[in-house]
Amino acid sequence: MASITLSAAELLLHRLQALDVAYIFINSGTDYPPVIEAWAKARATGQKVPELVICPHENAAIGMAMAITSAPARCRR
Repeated sequence: MASITLSAAELLLHRLQALDVAYIFINSGTDYPPVIEAWAKARATGQKVPELVICPHENAAIGMAMAITSAPARCRR
């Protein structure tokens, strides 16, 4: 049996893809580069990936995430 090695960020992205998540609201920090690398790798291989929304502050990211979940389905993806 072949072994596949995935990073935690790649596993997270796969789960978000499985849940059909449309957006990732992200704030740069020390955990940011692996998520971006996993996203770029998936996108380069033609996978459907959530849209990245870079937020300058955690509070902005939380507010936007809450707003999009409250929006009617037609406003989402």
